[in-house]
Amino acid sequence: MEGTPGSAATAPSQTCSNYDATTQAFGSGSQKCNQNQVAAYDLYLFKSRLEAAFPQAQEVKATVCPTNDLSVAPTLSALACDASGALAIKIVWRAKIGREVNRQMSGDANASATRQMFYQVRFSP
Repeated sequence: MEGTPGSAATAPSQTCSNYDATTQAFGSGSQKCNQNQVAAYDLYLFKSRLEAAFPQAQEVKATVCPTNDLSVAPTLSALACDASGALAIKIVWRAKIGREVNRQMSGDANASATRQMFYQVRFSP
């Protein structure tokens, strides 16, 4: 999943937000949703909430993938998924934080005004 500020997530045709405990299925109004429709709605919610959480970000990428090694930092060019191990959520973004702040954080006298940051966490579904 990738996001660019200002490019709002597109809502799917089925909202699939109603859960019926009797049938153990999600639906949109009176219609049941299939797995693809539920997944599309979940992805829409994820993208929308990610965009809302990072309103000042210049670029945002996120993924859920299997990975053994969380010591490898994800980047905008490579989210560092090794296709083995437990699932992890990885989010990377570039934010404008100011040249002086970035110099202090990085120790680099030539640092730019933007900084790439990340968050990753292992989880069990």
